[in-house]
Amino acid sequence: MSKTYVSDWLGLTIGNSRLHWGWFKGDILTETWDSPHFSHPVTDLMPYLQPQISPSLPLYFASVVPQQTTLLLSLDSIELREILLSDVPIKGLYPTIGIDRAIALWGAVQTYGLPVLVIDAGTALTFTGANHTQLRKQTESKISPHHPKTHPVTPAIPDSQSSSPTLFGGAILPGLRLQFQSLHQKTAALPSVSLSPQLPQRWALNTPNAIESGILYTLLAGIQDFIKDWLQQFPHSKVIFTGGDATMLSSLLPPQDAEMIVDPNLIFWGARAIVEQYSIYR
Repeated sequence: MSKTYVSDWLGLTIGNSRLHWGWFKGDILTETWDSPHFSHPVTDLMPYLQPQISPSLPLYFASVVPQQTTLLLSLDSIELREILLSDVPIKGLYPTIGIDRAIALWGAVQTYGLPVLVIDAGTALTFTGANHTQLRKQTESKISPHHPKTHPVTPAIPDSQSSSPTLFGGAILPGLRLQFQSLHQKTAALPSVSLSPQLPQRWALNTPNAIESGILYTLLAGIQDFIKDWLQQFPHSKVIFTGGDATMLSSLLPPQDAEMIVDPNLIFWGARAIVEQYSIYR
């Protein structure tokens, strides 16, 4: 990317299920909305935008769906720039990590500091953690080869003493709604179940409640376990929830020994920080 002058601009994340849009006035996120995936080659953004937004604004996008990227690249009437993994200044990103995970993690680093754990509750449920490069080396050096399950507790290094952020690691599993959909679509008799905002009775007495109980209690237990393990290593870390089911899942968890924050715009904070590297706002 070359350096350009940008005032208003559009951010777009092409997710597995939907398009996620953000309208920026310089560095201020003015509005966000979602739309369905592109169904044909894009020649005009107007059908996907809010009425007050110009379809000629520069568009910075990231995509995890190659077919959708191809449809978008048909658009040649505006400044169109794809955010790539190489644009995300976090060390240790492996080549196949999702660009959405990387950008959201960078948004968390920029907004909430290090160390930080991002739990993205979307089509997939992902855990992605980052810390200081220096901190990673200290942690690794304290793990004894004779005790591979040891989890050393390493205090956070203040920002003033930190070096570059690095990916610590993460995990991926099917998201909440995908688990419900899979049971219905891949079995002969199990029904489609609507999600309730409250936890069901654990020991259910009918099939819909049994599905709710099985998925929700095991999913929440898994989230708790990942948070617990992360905090054993980074007790001063923040835990940030994002994604479509972030509010629901975080509200159903019991109190944790960490500051838990729901931030639906985390990926846009990461995109903004990346765009700022290559742009000067007027």
